[in-house]
Amino acid sequence: MEKSMEEVNRWYTGWGNYFKMSQYPAQFQSIEARIRRRFRARFVKQCKRKRSLHKKLKRLGVSNKQSAKFVWSPGKTWKKSHNRAISQALPNSFFTERLGQKIFSTLQLEGWEPINRWVKLT
Repeated sequence: MEKSMEEVNRWYTGWGNYFKMSQYPAQFQSIEARIRRRFRARFVKQCKRKRSLHKKLKRLGVSNKQSAKFVWSPGKTWKKSHNRAISQALPNSFFTERLGQKIFSTLQLEGWEPINRWVKLT
C-alpha cells in the first residue's frame, strides 16, 4: 500500500498544484475521499477469503460482531468499501499519518472561498 500511495501522491501533487489556482477546494475533498475509498476496496479485495478478512478487521480494532456482519454481508468490493467497519479499521488518519496521503483540501489559500459556500461537485 505504501508504494501505491507514493505513486498516487506523485500524481495528486502535480494535479493539485495545477488546480490550486481554482476557487473550488471542495473538489479536492471529494478526490481525496475517492482515493481513500479505492484503497479500502483494494484492502477488501486482497483478502481472498472471508475468514482472513474477518481476522484482519478484528486485529485492526473492529468488534467481532461488526466484523462478522460486514464480512458476510452481500455485496461486492466497491459496496463494502463504504461501510462503517472498514472505515473504523482504516480511518482517514491511517491514510494521512501512516501512508502519507497528500491533502490539499485543508489548505487556506488566497482566493479560496470557504468549502461550505460552494456547490457540492461530485
